[in-house]
Amino acid sequence: PTDFGEVRIKISRMNGRILHVQPEYDDCRRLAVEKNVPLQRVISEALRAYETASKTN
Repeated sequence: PTDFGEVRIKISRMNGRILHVQPEYDDCRRLAVEKNVPLQRVISEALRAYETASKTN
């Protein structure tokens, strides 16, 4: 979850190790249009939310 709404996160792994994390583009684009904010702001917020959540788990 972000301040703008729910964003799915793609996680690529190899041998159980996380290699790359990327917010789902379509989710971010939809929220940017709905909330009238820049796409990059939604992407940044989604990454921040993911990093915050992963530190607490």
